[in-house]
Amino acid sequence: MVLLDKYGIIGMGIFGTLLLGPNMTMAMGLVIVTKEKSLLLWTAAGIIIWTVVLTMIGTYSIELFENLI
Repeated sequence: MVLLDKYGIIGMGIFGTLLLGPNMTMAMGLVIVTKEKSLLLWTAAGIIIWTVVLTMIGTYSIELFENLI
């Protein structure tokens, strides 16, 4: 897997949750990776990071469109 080769477990946990979703990331990661606890930690971190980022984007875009009207 290119993502795992280039960025390692950290990249797979963070970017995989955005691109594939956490369920698919964990399923693929458990097949590929030998450090399950590390994968679980970085997948949880990816979920938190992307939740905050996407919530902020949604909040600011709503405020932007309210100011235009």
